[in-house]
Amino acid sequence: MTRNIILLMILLLYLFGTSMQNNGLIFTDYKGIDAKITRLKKLKKDLNEQNNKLIIRQLIDKRLDRVVDLFNHNLALTKDDLKLDPNNTDFRSRLSKILAELKIENKGIKQESAIKKASITYIPYELKIKCTFGEFAELINALEKNERIIIVNKFKFSGNVKKITKFKKNLEDIMRHDVELDISTVTLSSKEVK
Repeated sequence: MTRNIILLMILLLYLFGTSMQNNGLIFTDYKGIDAKITRLKKLKKDLNEQNNKLIIRQLIDKRLDRVVDLFNHNLALTKDDLKLDPNNTDFRSRLSKILAELKIENKGIKQESAIKKASITYIPYELKIKCTFGEFAELINALEKNERIIIVNKFKFSGNVKKITKFKKNLEDIMRHDVELDISTVTLSSKEVK
């Protein structure tokens, strides 16, 4: 009797397993599982790419007005545009105003002749100023925030050893250094300007 019950149980388990397999509840097709896992990985990768593209589009939409302003202030549409004129004093006056606001001693701004490379015009300026390191950092920050594209070509700090021996007379003067700063404004030219 016990033997018959065991055989009956084995038969029932076999029938139950066969029906589960036919209904798709038990997976014996490992190739199908691998294909589904591969497809899921590909879909996850595609989803990540689409999310990255969405983030980039959102950033572009938010920054688009700044890009338009950047082009408006640095793109010359005609040959007579003031941005291409090295004798234009507009940028020099803005630069002088920045120096005055930062309380940096302006020892002179010398404008040099324009340099044209393909569709880009560089107008170099040589500044001689006297400031502390902190004021110099503020000046660089102000130039970076300027509406014009500005390249800092080089700068040179000149320290004076004689200042240290005379520190009793003027302690603040020790911290101020003579600085030579070479910068260039960048103007982009449209095809019509060439």
